[in-house]
Amino acid sequence: MSAYYFKARKTFDFKPHPFAIGTIKGVPNGYEDNHFLLKIYSLKKAVFDDYYQYHLEYYLSGGNRSEKEFFSHIWHIVSDRIDYFKGQSPYSSKHPLYISNIRKLNEFQSFLSPLDKWNIRPNDMLIKEKDEEIAKLRLELEILRNKLTDLDKYEVSVKPMIQDEHLPTFIDLLQ
Repeated sequence: MSAYYFKARKTFDFKPHPFAIGTIKGVPNGYEDNHFLLKIYSLKKAVFDDYYQYHLEYYLSGGNRSEKEFFSHIWHIVSDRIDYFKGQSPYSSKHPLYISNIRKLNEFQSFLSPLDKWNIRPNDMLIKEKDEEIAKLRLELEILRNKLTDLDKYEVSVKPMIQDEHLPTFIDLLQ
């Protein structure tokens, strides 16, 4: 199923695209997700977008497919792998590797979060993000209300009275 999500390296391709997944022998069937995640561990944060777009374009070129499905698949494999690493023994000799992988996958998830237009992320993350946005907007509203009340202090209490012969003088004052 996941074979069509990611663009795999061709067998015995000695100069593959840097974002193509797999080894020189290709990708064993059913291990595409693992190879996608292995590539993330070696990438810098700056190229996450290029990596994501590379595989998204490949996925969308396959026909009747949507970005929502792709994003959902990516989000779930990354979060499942984080959960897997967190479930490993903290006394294992590979614990530093697990921590490093968790850190890298969390960075990738942070990159993915703003791309979520469909609210696929867990509800607790969505609620926290929406609460932060509401708090920010309330603060902005309070600032604008204070500015508005400050302007009310300077409201004109008496309208200017202009006599017919002094109208040009008043216009000169305004200009």
